[in-house]
Amino acid sequence: MKATTGASSLTIKADDVTDLEMGSITLDLAVDSKGECTGSLSIGDEGTADLVKTGETFCMKYDEALLRQESEGEPAEEGDAVVKLLAGRWMESKASDPDTKDMIELCDLKRLLKSIEANATAARKAGEAAKDIVDLEQ
Repeated sequence: MKATTGASSLTIKADDVTDLEMGSITLDLAVDSKGECTGSLSIGDEGTADLVKTGETFCMKYDEALLRQESEGEPAEEGDAVVKLLAGRWMESKASDPDTKDMIELCDLKRLLKSIEANATAARKAGEAAKDIVDLEQ
C-alpha cells in the first residue's frame, strides 16, 4: 500500500464497485499529481461518461444512455433534444466551474489515494477478494 500512496500517477481500473452515492460503477481512470486525468466512468446500466482534465480545462462526453437517464422525468421532447445535441460530443468547461466539482474530485490524486487507503479493507476468503464498498467522496 505504501508504494501506491506515494505514487505521482496512478491508473485505476475498477469493475462493479459500489459507490455510496452512485451505486454500481466501473472506472478506468489515469490520474497524476498535477490534477490531470483521463478516463471513463460507467454507472450501472445507466450509461458511460468519458472525461479529461488538463490544466484548468475539464471535458466530458456522455453516451446516449446516460443522457436519457439524466433526462428521466423531463418531457420526451426535451430528452430527445439533449441526446441529439450532446450524445457522443465533448463538452468543455472550466475546472473551477461548480457544476464539475464532483467529477473533478476523481482527478485529485491525493484525495483518491486517501480514499483507497481508507477503504483498503477487502476481506479475503479462500484467496479471493470480497467486493468492496467505496466512498469516493472521502
